Amino acid sequence: IDNINCPILFINALDDIIFPEKLITKYTDIIFRCTKAIIVHTNYGSHLGFYEGWNARSWSTEVVKDFLLNINNYS
Repeated sequence: IDNINCPILFINALDDIIFPEKLITKYTDIIFRCTKAIIVHTNYGSHLGFYEGWNARSWSTEVVKDFLLNINNYS
């Protein structure tokens, strides 16, 4: 992770059954070492927000859109 030079966005819901909290917290300090990382943790939401499409008005869609539209500002 020390060699990542591009902005990277991590979004994780603590109720996610695929990536449970125990698994994510095991690697959190490694991710924090990356100066290009933006980390978003939520209490619930799982993976469902990512399947709503660009026209949906979920918070996760808005965060991802904002990140992608402004990625050059972070580089």
